[in-house]
Amino acid sequence: MTSKEERQEVEKEYGEFKNKYQMPALEEIEKELCIRIIHTPVLTSLVNVFREILGGSVSHFEAIIAPARMADMIETKFHDEKEKKEMFKMYKILLAILHEISAAFYATEKDRAEVIKKTFEFYKKEYKPYSYQFLQKQGILWRQEAEKEPPKPQTQQGNYFG
Repeated sequence: MTSKEERQEVEKEYGEFKNKYQMPALEEIEKELCIRIIHTPVLTSLVNVFREILGGSVSHFEAIIAPARMADMIETKFHDEKEKKEMFKMYKILLAILHEISAAFYATEKDRAEVIKKTFEFYKKEYKPYSYQFLQKQGILWRQEAEKEPPKPQTQQGNYFG
């Protein structure tokens, strides 16, 4: 099957779901997420895309909330307690959605369609604006961090043995 034929199959399959479950247009989802679905099953592909996008943010937020690496420790200083509380709330919402998305793999077609619709609305209305602001701030603060003077190395006054 050629890529053109595969895409036609994707559009045909999604068209059936769109009509059956009142889903948004495939082109709208693809444009919003900056993706292009090229393989069937379409609903599984969309579930995977959302899992990947939202899962990456969960990892990033978690690193700031509970830092383990040097970069995490620097980033945690970028945010005050109010911002960390908001981030923790978003983190918990994302975890809930990720579990719903994962459960959709074992659910019915209708359930997968409903999870995709719900997640897409959340993505547009809450996740995207929050993530945009968060990433803008991170970029600005990392740029400022990079421009700071590095600490001067301390000179050694002898060694352990004298």
